[in-house]
Amino acid sequence: LRTHKIEGVYASALMRTQLTAVPLSGNRTLETTVLPGLHEIGAGDLEGTKDHTQTARYIATISAWLHGDLDRKMPGGADGNAFLDRFDNSVAHIAAAHPDGIAVAFSHGAAIRAWTALRATGMPSSAAAAGELHNTACVTLSGDPTSGWKIESWSSGALGGAHLDGPKSADITGHH
Repeated sequence: LRTHKIEGVYASALMRTQLTAVPLSGNRTLETTVLPGLHEIGAGDLEGTKDHTQTARYIATISAWLHGDLDRKMPGGADGNAFLDRFDNSVAHIAAAHPDGIAVAFSHGAAIRAWTALRATGMPSSAAAAGELHNTACVTLSGDPTSGWKIESWSSGALGGAHLDGPKSADITGHH
């Protein structure tokens, strides 16, 4: 990221994404703008579960969204339409603020994979959804909300080094 002229840094409302943004925003003397719509896919009634059956329900719900059933609700939570609406709104906000520039958004693995699979071209949606995405990994998109988004690159490894991808960074979807 050092070689790019980055004009904006954004993060979800969760502290861990804001902390992940600090090295980049601090290096560029940019404020990190918090956009709540960038937050992870809420697990509803399944939040905090360690049970494999409940985890499978979470994954099955996201999988249903990826196969076109956006009306399916996360048990006790939102449906795919609500997820896309909030994430789309945040991405549109970022794009409007930097129409000709580069901005970086810090979000969460399952949310990035699902949104990219549903909204971007450039690699099959199944590959984007299943693509491994370690903590501090990077997906690069070009485009805009009107003409659409294209995946330019998918760097699944931790940009800041493997030490940033410790055991606490594993997500329940089975990816890091």
